[in-house]
Amino acid sequence: MLAAFVVLSSCHMGKEDVVVNGYQTNGDWQYQWFEVSPEDFVDQLNEKMKEKGYPALELLEDSFSKRYYSNDGKWYLAAESWTDESTPKESKGKLSHIRLNLFAIGKNREEMNPEYVRAIIDLFSPGKADQVIKGLHIFDKNWKGPLSTRKTSCGNAVYYYGPSAVDIPEFGVYPVKIEKNEKNDKSPSI
Repeated sequence: MLAAFVVLSSCHMGKEDVVVNGYQTNGDWQYQWFEVSPEDFVDQLNEKMKEKGYPALELLEDSFSKRYYSNDGKWYLAAESWTDESTPKESKGKLSHIRLNLFAIGKNREEMNPEYVRAIIDLFSPGKADQVIKGLHIFDKNWKGPLSTRKTSCGNAVYYYGPSAVDIPEFGVYPVKIEKNEKNDKSPSI
């Protein structure tokens, strides 16, 4: 059995490095979400990718709490939201998590994956794509060893790269609600 290896890092490079959050987060100790709907997030992602000449992601399947999007008939992006009765009512219809399927089906996906990862990071943490990608070693050809889960945080977004439940590589983002510490306004507490 292979052991999973987790790398935690951060996109902060120094005291002057300011992280701008693309979306505000909300939540409590158990549930967090981004203050954007899955549909609005995908619309914004499509606008970014349209500038690069990629076709729009379209709704492929809408299940209870997940919406699957594709531009080639196979699921590519899953946008999830809280729908359970036990979740706060403010979370309904808000983005709780995204997953990008990085299984390279043909040359088209192989070329699209880095572009989509960059665009997604830029929506959540503008200007920090290079730092997040480097921290996760997503496209690092020199990475040795089995596919393992690696995480990094940048502002109020936590990014991960690793195997899905069926060992297909995936990239994902989920929120962390950050509140200012009243004792020191400059240090956030999670």
